[in-house]
Amino acid sequence: MIVRVWHGWTKPQNAAAYETLLKTEIFHAIEAKGIDGFLGIDLLTRSIILDSSVDRLLPSISS
Repeated sequence: MIVRVWHGWTKPQNAAAYETLLKTEIFHAIEAKGIDGFLGIDLLTRSIILDSSVDRLLPSISS
């Protein structure tokens, strides 16, 4: 099996709209291509916050 991981970034205030765009337009367009062997798309998300006291990025954990 081959898995392709694509990374996308957006500002926190745009995250919900970006996820909606992916799920309602982009993913459907990819699925409609009928690519041999294509089994599906999964969306993984994570939030990153800037800890200004130490000037580093910290992942936000969510379930």
